[in-house]
Amino acid sequence: MKEIKFQETQEWLFNNNKKKINSLKKDAEKRIDKIKKTIDEIKSACYFLSEHADQTADGQKDIGIKSAKRFSEKVIEKVNELEYPSKENINCDILVNFKMKFERVLRSDFYDQIGRRFVRKLDKQFRQDISEINYLLKDASHQFMDLQEFIEKKYKKIKTIEDSFEKISKVEQMLSDLSNIKSEKRDLETKLDTLNTELKAKEEKKEELEKDNRFENLKKTKKEIEQISQKILDVFAPFRKSLKKYSKFARLDGLESYVLDPVDAFLKDTETTEQFNIILTNLKQAIETGELKLKTSDERKTLKKIEEFSSRSKLGELRIQFNEKMDQKKKLQENLNNSGLYKKFEDFERRIAELDREKKEIEVSLNKNLEDNDRILENIANNISTLEELIFRAENNQIKIIME
Repeated sequence: MKEIKFQETQEWLFNNNKKKINSLKKDAEKRIDKIKKTIDEIKSACYFLSEHADQTADGQKDIGIKSAKRFSEKVIEKVNELEYPSKENINCDILVNFKMKFERVLRSDFYDQIGRRFVRKLDKQFRQDISEINYLLKDASHQFMDLQEFIEKKYKKIKTIEDSFEKISKVEQMLSDLSNIKSEKRDLETKLDTLNTELKAKEEKKEELEKDNRFENLKKTKKEIEQISQKILDVFAPFRKSLKKYSKFARLDGLESYVLDPVDAFLKDTETTEQFNIILTNLKQAIETGELKLKTSDERKTLKKIEEFSSRSKLGELRIQFNEKMDQKKKLQENLNNSGLYKKFEDFERRIAELDREKKEIEVSLNKNLEDNDRILENIANNISTLEELIFRAENNQIKIIME
């Protein structure tokens, strides 16, 4: 088995088949040139027919003259649909595509149709012009059959070679993409290292500030506020599901607030939770009348919780505790603000949060980068395997392509 470096594969394959490829390309070019020459002759013959009609008219506009001109225009319009491939880009797929377009230009039903419509109306003086056009169209049909036979019997023999070149170009593009991905990875890793260095420095400075007892007390107070908030939330949690459903059609003061943020709604309510009591009274009525349409088990549970909601004393205690801790937090923050430490602390917290967010974004980008890298490596391996098979079919020679 022959081993070839990928970078040398294209040159090796071309050198092995240069004579065959160049010969067939020249043959293809000659056929296309010949077809173009015939199409140009058809257009010239049509222009001649149109000019002949103009000369014959001598100021008259009979049906025969009009038909001659319309026939010429229709044929020219049809053959102008044919686009010729550039010689530099000729390959099997382009030739096949050109052949199909050529076939559409020569469609017999089109010429039969315009022949029936216009030719039968022509005077004898135009018959020779029509015969010339007809002869050229037949010649073009023969050239089409020749092109078709050339493609099927000769040119398709090098299609696997052309497919190999195309596959090589595809792998080269993938290698370029892979290089860009690796470069992007290096940039991301550099950014992450820089970010981690700054993050570590900010966290160390924040920790240094937190050694002050006032920060420790503030942290403890915030934690206690969170715990009290959770206890308040636990009191209202059993009503959350039914209140959410009830809020879709009921319009009561404070209802939406108790659904979205029960703790905040409770703290804004009166000390006797007057607003919430009104909501519960209406909720109970909606359940008992079947307006709320809860499951039977949910109805029983909710009605029981409404009856049990006599823990206003407990809520009152929680409100007092919450307000006391909020006052305590405010005083601690004011004390720290006056010393200038709290602003520094907030600045560190804000910057640390920003750095954490940036870090997560970079980590997401790195994960995507890794996925892209693995995907391209897999695609390269698959395409190299296909390329080896194509070369074996073209060369009847087993090779192993080495990637460096």
